[in-house]
Amino acid sequence: MDLNSRRLGILLAIHRDGGVVSAADSLHMSPSAVSQQIQQLEREVGVAVIERTPHGSILTPAGRILADLAETIETESFKASRSLAGLAGQVTGSVVIGGFQTAIRNILIPLLPRVSDQLPGVQVSIREVVEKQGMRELRSGIVDLLIMERDFEKQAVVPRGMRDVPYADEPWLLVQPSGDARPSSISDLTTTTWLGVEPAAASAQAIERLQSALPDPEISIHRYADYDVALDMIRAGLGSTVLPRLAVSNIDTEGIQITRLPGLGVRQLVIRHREAAGGLEPAHEAVLQLLVETASIVGLPGAGSIDQ
Repeated sequence: MDLNSRRLGILLAIHRDGGVVSAADSLHMSPSAVSQQIQQLEREVGVAVIERTPHGSILTPAGRILADLAETIETESFKASRSLAGLAGQVTGSVVIGGFQTAIRNILIPLLPRVSDQLPGVQVSIREVVEKQGMRELRSGIVDLLIMERDFEKQAVVPRGMRDVPYADEPWLLVQPSGDARPSSISDLTTTTWLGVEPAAASAQAIERLQSALPDPEISIHRYADYDVALDMIRAGLGSTVLPRLAVSNIDTEGIQITRLPGLGVRQLVIRHREAAGGLEPAHEAVLQLLVETASIVGLPGAGSIDQ
């Protein structure tokens, strides 16, 4: 029996993503193309490998055997890559890192000179992505490392085949128009007008948690998704919000005031990567280690080091 490794990889994607449509999205294929590849695989092995249910596609016993084989191939490929790099005497390769605006500006761009100096055989590419896009590209292999944010109270759910490396905790900060009264506690915020924020942002959970502690919070008609837009709105006196420290690092503070209040909590930053039994490719591992080291260099406290 001659098994096609590409089709095995597609079957593994269905297993990890929970269905044909999700797998097609992560593989940048059409659902019909994925289905055709699976049908061809089933013809090759002579048995069904997936079963479609109202809640998605699940693997049959034969499908689980083949998915295990696909993971083994993936693992052995990583091991071979690591061994070859060792024989060459240096770490070589390319690493694509996905991240959001404040992470790119304050973490990834300062990382590049360190990579050039310490890992001359490694090329790092930076991609600005929103979380959903970043996860699709991480699954499909377009992105190798993905910096993600979450409010400290949000329960972390790490998908199958992925691993999160804690990077740093940074405090949420109250950012107001400069003419507003500066509070000393959350109870002083009862007359604050709050900017609206897109629900997918980590700051949305922080603001929702803060507003739940206020009797009747006033919400502005203005809404933002981008932290720079939020700062411009605040300078214009349209309202206040909560932003992470990186969003207000090295900025023009004219027209705004920034206050750290007890009880605002922290934004947690993690680095997510694909997990394989053989471990990360050498270039990915080396860049990940440099990334973790940059937390202290850019002035971020390590994960778990801030009282929330």
